[in-house]
Amino acid sequence: MLGLILWLLTQDIADGFRTYLLILLAVDVFSLIFDVIDTRKWLSGDRKIA
Repeated sequence: MLGLILWLLTQDIADGFRTYLLILLAVDVFSLIFDVIDTRKWLSGDRKIA
């Protein structure tokens, strides 16, 4: 998904759509950061439900 968003941002698109994609990119990156944190906890043995 990140690759598609980044590719679309390089294209000639409307400003509103570009803004939408930037917001979507920010949300995806934010979500991935939490996924990495949770994965590291899980792999280290902390398997409690958040």
